[in-house]
Amino acid sequence: LLDEARVDLEAALPILERLEMGFEKARALAGLARIDLQSSRFPAAVDRADDARSAFLGVANRRLADRAALLAIESCLADGRFDAAEARLSSMSTTDPEDLPEATRIGMHAMRSMLADARGRSDEALTAARTSLTVAEALGIGPLVIECGSRLASMQLRHESSDAALVTARETVDRLEGLRAGFAANRLRSAFLSSRTEAFEVLVAALVARGDEASCREAFEVVERARSRGLLERLVGGPVDRLEGGGSEEIRSEE
Repeated sequence: LLDEARVDLEAALPILERLEMGFEKARALAGLARIDLQSSRFPAAVDRADDARSAFLGVANRRLADRAALLAIESCLADGRFDAAEARLSSMSTTDPEDLPEATRIGMHAMRSMLADARGRSDEALTAARTSLTVAEALGIGPLVIECGSRLASMQLRHESSDAALVTARETVDRLEGLRAGFAANRLRSAFLSSRTEAFEVLVAALVARGDEASCREAFEVVERARSRGLLERLVGGPVDRLEGGGSEEIRSEE
């Protein structure tokens, strides 16, 4: 599907340019950059993100230009080009953080944490990861909170302690489950969960790292519960949580 989307977007670029639809062209370039990143075509992702940033600036949309810049930084990190990522991040940091949209500030802190982690600066990585989560929580956008929480839990597991990671991972999984249950369509729930498995993975890893019998048993239960829930939701056509307390009739009535 990613390859099909890439072909369609690439075919649309000359049409958008000919029609002088600058904003739509910029969005198409950003979409191509994201596809290249997800497909591990990192150099292409950097180039596309740079082009998207320039295109957004061309239509005076600084907010989306900054997002494209963050996408370029993420692609540099994925490609192991840490110096390039640091230089790009430094150029963005010259702007007063208070003048930036909250989502951009979250992205900058997230990229800073990933860069510090890659450079082996664990204390700096943890501080930036905590800051990104704090800002995301204040903003109140669930997917951002989940993404930042998952990142922090993973870093805590590697650089701090399994107990700290366990607390963060539990909170993140609870948020993820609550947000996931709000999707009306099974395909949306499945797509949302499949793209956000890190919190579950860290939760299981933190439980196993503790090493005691109860924690290992709980780790297996988390895995089995997640697998069973996914299968059951496919069969009944609704969130499993709603089956508790006689909710099955409500689900059947909606089919």
